[in-house]
Amino acid sequence: MHSPIPALALALAASLSGLSVTACAAPSQPSRTVFTDVTATHVPTDAALHALDAALLDADGDGDLDVAVAVENGANRLYLNEGTGKLTQAPDAFGTITGDNEHVRVADVDGDGHIDVLFIAEDTEQHNLFLGQESADAPADQSRRGPFQG
Repeated sequence: MHSPIPALALALAASLSGLSVTACAAPSQPSRTVFTDVTATHVPTDAALHALDAALLDADGDGDLDVAVAVENGANRLYLNEGTGKLTQAPDAFGTITGDNEHVRVADVDGDGHIDVLFIAEDTEQHNLFLGQESADAPADQSRRGPFQG
């Protein structure tokens, strides 16, 4: 059985910079970073979640890193960073589409200046591309479904 935490925890380690991180330095010693485990208070948990991959992006444009999570046989998730490193799930950010999602990648695919999110399936090859839009009023399920071929 796969643990739901690894991909999300790894992504969070990168996104939590500045939170509970202490720089220790003395004039004769190089500085080092000390990390504090804040998983219990900052990461939503779901025992049934089968998260396989995570990607960091600034989904809400507030300057901090949010986390998109590829979920196998479940709806993919977006966790918004509240600015303190604490993550809150954005319900139905990627609609309710479920599938064999194994990976997630982020980039400005259509060149419009907004980040887009691609969920990559394995067995079914039903990939999902979500184009980032300026309007918060846009329907959540605006994916283009695959398989995509070059």
